[in-house]
This record gives sequence, structure tokens and C-alpha cells, in this order.
Amino acid sequence: MNRIAHEVIGGFLSDIATIKPSPGAGAASGVALAMASALARKAVLMTLKHRREAELSQADGRLATIGEAALALADEDAARFAAMLAAKHEGPAAADCVDDEAQALDDLAKRMLALCDEVDLIVQGVRPIINANMTNDLTAALSLSESAAAIQRANASELASPNSSGV
Repeated sequence: MNRIAHEVIGGFLSDIATIKPSPGAGAASGVALAMASALARKAVLMTLKHRREAELSQADGRLATIGEAALALADEDAARFAAMLAAKHEGPAAADCVDDEAQALDDLAKRMLALCDEVDLIVQGVRPIINANMTNDLTAALSLSESAAAIQRANASELASPNSSGV
């Protein structure tokens, strides 16, 4: 697994920009959240270089874990969405599989949203002690995290729609 985590960003973007059903918005959301985590970590690490504070060290560790989890969820989203579409093409006999994958994607969205919320809380918590020249990185981190959350909410809404085609 972990294909997205080890792929050059240009290849990932090319994969998104094709007619293939996956990776798509859900995977992009995971990458956006991983980027948010990386930007927040940069601000934390640059501040730690000059000031040792336990809160910053803890934030760094948690942000690293969130970034890894976000990429793993991006891969999971891409795989599950592809499996759901394949099951839909099998017709009514695969309805249980479609439902299972849709439920898994909904659960994935909830996990991703929880990570987005956590990044936001961490950023807000460290903002007052971050070096002033790193505030743009925190602003970008918040924007990326908010975008990732918006994508996940839209995906969950689409999955819940009885008229959803899945594409």
C-alpha cells in the first residue's frame, strides 16, 4: 500500500488528472492534510531551533504522526473508492459490497475529519509561541487542513445521497 506516500507529486497529479476513477478528491484531501501537517511541523521545528518548549516538541511528534496517517488514509480512500466503483459495475449482485465500501469510505471521512480538527487545534495552540517569520506556514497549514475537511464533508454528503452515482 502507501503508494501515494512514496510517489513523486507530479505522478500523483497526473493520476488525478485522468479519466481513471481513483485517486480523486478523497486522496487529494489526504495529501492536503499531510501538507498541512508538514507546514505546521516546519513552523514548529524552526521555532524549536531557537526555543526549547515541551509543547512544541509534543506538537512536532503528533504532527508527524498525523502526516503519515493522512497519507495512509489517502491510499485507503483511493483503493476503497475503486473497489466501490468496481462493485457497482457488477450490478445488483454486488450491492452488499457497494454498501460495505461506502460505509468504509464514510468511516474514513470521519477519521480524516478528526485529524483535520486535530491539526487545527495544534496550530492554534502553538501559534502564540511560533517565531513570527513562520506565521505564513501556519496560515497555509490551516487553509490546507480546512480544504481537506471540506472535501471529506462533501464526499460524505455524496455517499449519503441516494442518487449518488459514485463518480
